[in-house]
Amino acid sequence: MDYSSIDRFITHPKRRWIVTTGTLLSGLLFLLPAVDSFSQERSRYAELSEQLDSARQLIAERSDWQQRLEEQRLRLEHLEACSVTEDELTDYRNWVTDCVRHNGCRMRRIHVGEPVYRPWMNENDNPLEDRPPVDAEGETPWLLENRELTISVEGELSHVNKLLDELHTTDVLAHSSGVSVRRIDGTASTVSLDLNLVLMNLIRKSDVEQ
Repeated sequence: MDYSSIDRFITHPKRRWIVTTGTLLSGLLFLLPAVDSFSQERSRYAELSEQLDSARQLIAERSDWQQRLEEQRLRLEHLEACSVTEDELTDYRNWVTDCVRHNGCRMRRIHVGEPVYRPWMNENDNPLEDRPPVDAEGETPWLLENRELTISVEGELSHVNKLLDELHTTDVLAHSSGVSVRRIDGTASTVSLDLNLVLMNLIRKSDVEQ
């Protein structure tokens, strides 16, 4: 074996610089691919982290929307249960008649009027007004249905008061548009009551246009 090259290298005056340079070059040959791979992995990690954060945010927003939808669904079910529809008018009228009877009053007259419709707006609408307020916005596919129920009864003043309490505490979408109480034959104990109730309901436009 020829040791002359090795000897010359060992005895070379710049041997330390040669060794250092060689070591650095060798390290770079192995280090550069590792650095490149590390950079790719860090970029991939950042991308996956961003996707994970987006997924978490989407899940949170979806859960929030699901909760809102559930609240709106329950609210809608409650409103539907409080509404008096066309099919329920007879039952409601019979219920009012029974209320008059079991509160010790006498029914003189009961009348259910024809429905009146107007557009129902999405924002700032007021069901107690005959038409949408000027600041109401966003027309919906719904119509507000108002139907007037008029009753006239006679009875003791205390009995009439109980009847009014029962009618007004019932969980029905209705409001009083007029009420009149007057004495009969000049007596203070027996009175006549005239009451106008407006029954409210939301109905789809397509159901009315058919």
